[in-house]
Amino acid sequence: MADRPLGDVVLASDRAASAVSQGLHAAAENLLVKALRAAGTGDHDRAGAYVARAIRLGYDEHEKVQPAWSQAHMLLFGMVVDALEERPDDDHRWLDAALTVLADCGDYAMTTAGWMRR
Repeated sequence: MADRPLGDVVLASDRAASAVSQGLHAAAENLLVKALRAAGTGDHDRAGAYVARAIRLGYDEHEKVQPAWSQAHMLLFGMVVDALEERPDDDHRWLDAALTVLADCGDYAMTTAGWMRR
């Protein structure tokens, strides 16, 4: 990149932005895991406070995503995959559950999951 105009500056800028981005996502995940633990013990006020703090982390300009949303997505994905891997190959209840939840989702979820209705 050094042979391009501002090449080294862009590279350094990307590295700095990447570190900030990783920090935002790590903080969001930490807060959301604490929220899950609090909800698990029935402390819904504390869980809500943790979620609110995760949301207040703001938008990640480097990754172009809200870290709390992104990390919540990844936590849920991990839970679904872990549960699925523990089931026998012929157990399709997970798909029934996904379709049930999908029916209550907004338009965005319905359009991004349109492949499930084929």
